[in-house]
Amino acid sequence: GELTPEWQSYFARHLYTYSDGNLAQPLVFYCRSDCWLGWNAVKRAHHLGYTNLYWYRDGIDAWQQAGLPLVPAQPQALP
Repeated sequence: GELTPEWQSYFARHLYTYSDGNLAQPLVFYCRSDCWLGWNAVKRAHHLGYTNLYWYRDGIDAWQQAGLPLVPAQPQALP
């Protein structure tokens, strides 16, 4: 699907901030298990020119089941 211009700008702006503008910065995308939002984000980031992208397809559910630590995060609100 297509993002609205506001959401596309939000996504591009935050990727730029988190990568310090480095299109080769490794970026990992994830969601919950059986969720395709991370995969979709990788495709969108690739379209923006990012080249070192990873999708952790089993998501935070598998991460937690493996006994690995989770850190709470709060997404930035869309202005």
